[in-house]
Amino acid sequence: MKLYATRSVHRTQLLDVEKAKCWQAIDHFRRNPWHPSLNYEPLAKGRGHNHCSIRASLELRVILAVEPDFANPANVILVRMDHHDPAYRWAERQGFQTDADDGRNLDGGAGDPTSIATELAELDRLEEWMLFLHPDQQALVERQFAAEARIRGGAGTGKTVVALHRAAVLGRRYDHDKILFTTFSRSLTDHLERLLRDLPDSPPNVEFLNIDRIAAQLVPTKPDVNPSMSRAAFDDAYQDVIVGTSMESVGPEYLRAEIERVIKGRGAGKDEYLDTSRFERLGRKRSFNKAERELCWQLRDAWDRRMRQADCIDFPDRLVMARDVVREQNTPPYRAEIIDEAQDCTTVAVQLVRALVAGAPANRVPPDGLLLLDDAAQRIYRGGSRPAWAGLTVKGSNDTGRANR
Repeated sequence: MKLYATRSVHRTQLLDVEKAKCWQAIDHFRRNPWHPSLNYEPLAKGRGHNHCSIRASLELRVILAVEPDFANPANVILVRMDHHDPAYRWAERQGFQTDADDGRNLDGGAGDPTSIATELAELDRLEEWMLFLHPDQQALVERQFAAEARIRGGAGTGKTVVALHRAAVLGRRYDHDKILFTTFSRSLTDHLERLLRDLPDSPPNVEFLNIDRIAAQLVPTKPDVNPSMSRAAFDDAYQDVIVGTSMESVGPEYLRAEIERVIKGRGAGKDEYLDTSRFERLGRKRSFNKAERELCWQLRDAWDRRMRQADCIDFPDRLVMARDVVREQNTPPYRAEIIDEAQDCTTVAVQLVRALVAGAPANRVPPDGLLLLDDAAQRIYRGGSRPAWAGLTVKGSNDTGRANR
């Protein structure tokens, strides 16, 4: 069993004697998760829910995230130590889910509650270091951009640190407006929000929402996103349209990605997609001639019909709907935005974020309005996209510490 911890473990004001009881319960759990005194139980059922609890005393609970599932706790993440009711309320606010990637490995404290406590204290100091801004980056954080801008750099170059400090500056600069910090990953967004709140004078008007959550707020009514029903609808469409044709050798996963990332992810119409001389499928390993594209479009139509019959949609459909809703609003909801890990976003996702600060496509992005951070090693965005296709004028490449307008 591997043990991890997130910084949220420290977010409660427990007495030292109470913390000691929690650490003892954690150590006990590592040796025997099924001991009756721990009352090990899941907090929610369903896909994506991995929070469980153990009992440290009559009043104290430790919230754990376990992988791969409740019955097989191979990776255990400590996410909260608190009194009974506050601990459960906190877990509910998190959606009963935490990723192992969010935690620090505590295997060095195996079998020793005191060592576990020491490791957790070091986790606090580590995250303080993660917020350190080099003086050479300060000018970039404070700079006023004429419109959209982009910062590029590889892993470990400090892009995210710059972005967090930039978010704080924008929050104070436009203190009567809302600032959005977004990325594709929900767990990363939640983690970055916790880091920002630790900055001195952290502004309260900076909101952290991942792109799918934004879309869900903008399109809250039916049809709902239902991954299992959507998958079943795709499998039926694939069986009817593709099986028995030359495209069967391509495989269902590649064709599903073609529809989700290239067709829907680019917001492409049929004539646009079938135009092999103009519509680029950047980053796709297999080329499609016009006849193959036609068959792929038939698969898209068949999949959509079956989803309509099941009264559901897929995530790319909701992004398109959300983008169109925002584009029709008279007043964009945000004054400025930051997109971290922008290379993970499709064209439609970036168009949605642009609309949240600029409105209709014909409107210009306001000064300081949009900052993209992406990986210099991944010059093509998810689904074979470029920022220019989302209506952004950023161009060229630059390391962390410089930006293009």
